[in-house]
Amino acid sequence: MSILYLPFIYEGVVQSYEIYLRTKYYNKAHKISRKLKKPLLVVGRPRFAHGLGPPLHGCGDICVDIEGCPECPKSKKADVTNLPFKDKQFGAVFCSHVLEHIKNPKKAIKELARVGNYVVILFPTKLSILARIHPGHYEESLEYLWKLGDEVIEIWNSRLIGR
Repeated sequence: MSILYLPFIYEGVVQSYEIYLRTKYYNKAHKISRKLKKPLLVVGRPRFAHGLGPPLHGCGDICVDIEGCPECPKSKKADVTNLPFKDKQFGAVFCSHVLEHIKNPKKAIKELARVGNYVVILFPTKLSILARIHPGHYEESLEYLWKLGDEVIEIWNSRLIGR
């Protein structure tokens, strides 16, 4: 095997880990929302951009995205920094690989914490080569998110869990 393949193999392992995290935390958010008897909000499409590839997680009870989630039964177009929902309307909010695409992740985190009791935010791990070179990622946003967590941020009743 040529040494030229190593970066591709490495990134494949990193991407597999991120898919594992999406499944784990989606299931956790789903379980919490059911326990609280409130709906689950999913922020960001369950598939890669433009609906390519298989779903990486479920749609929740409602899915919001700046372009909508056409693959989900209940979908709404919305900006993550200005969500059209009541305070604590959702038992859980699952936001996966969205905030690195916006200029103000801090404002988005506050908005997610406003609408949900439990919030889980996933973003590319520092180990990902693609995260740093992706043309749709804001480097400043990634750096901000990485200060809060390695690849996951959990919030319970507006308070950061973990770190």
